Amino acid sequence: MKRQGGFTLIEMIVVIVILGILSVTAAPKFLSFKDDAQAGALEGLKAAMQSAASIVNGSFLISGADANSKVGDVLVHNGFPDATSTGIGEAIETADFEPYTTGSTPAGSIEYTFVEGGGTKCVIYTKSAALNVNPVIAVGDCTK
Repeated sequence: MKRQGGFTLIEMIVVIVILGILSVTAAPKFLSFKDDAQAGALEGLKAAMQSAASIVNGSFLISGADANSKVGDVLVHNGFPDATSTGIGEAIETADFEPYTTGSTPAGSIEYTFVEGGGTKCVIYTKSAALNVNPVIAVGDCTK
């Protein structure tokens, strides 16, 4: 009688259990795509704010406008967009993010987070303290 080669039922069950254990340990790494995507989008908004602030500052320097006036439709404070929806908000004009307001945002700052789904992280734009000093733009926790 010729003996047929193959796997026994026990061997197949052991392999399935091992694959199950591996998938349970590896799954969390692949299930955090939403958090990674949101972090990337906030970094993108931060870069857009930095670019918009630089462009507005260049327009301000060329125009010779007052330090606290308007350059085009953008309200300017010390040569850079003001920390308001008519300042940096007008400069970035985004539909995917909205100002995050709780009343706890420090004076001279504005926070932006996602329109849909909110989130606990914001891009925080703090207006410049002196003429031609870059504003501080950072990704951090939204104020509560």
